[in-house]
Amino acid sequence: MNESQSRTVVFYDSPKKNIIITDGFGKVSKEDIIWMIDEVRRGVKQTNGKWAWIVGCDKMDPIIDPECQKIFADLHKNLESEGCAAIAYAVGKTVAMKVQAQRHRLQANDKLVTEYFRTIEEALEWLKDF
Repeated sequence: MNESQSRTVVFYDSPKKNIIITDGFGKVSKEDIIWMIDEVRRGVKQTNGKWAWIVGCDKMDPIIDPECQKIFADLHKNLESEGCAAIAYAVGKTVAMKVQAQRHRLQANDKLVTEYFRTIEEALEWLKDF
């Protein structure tokens, strides 16, 4: 497990090398978001091909900072070109995080396969044949 200095973003070990799993907690800062993106990109270099990202956001506060929202929208624009084939959001029972994730995707206008789940385990099940 790898975590940001403030411990608001955590990376979990994945059962498959081409699946990256992150989880967010509370208010995630701009610095944590940038750190997370850098860590995802570092992990992607080890996959040698298509990869998927499970984003746990059910324990995160909604991202209201416009600069942070732009960082996420820009990230979505670049994921496809970086080999990402699918994103699975673990949103729990929160509607706000699902709506926010959908908004970032719409702003990016990406073509990624995206699904929303209650738990990281459900997302892993969806990606079992990935």
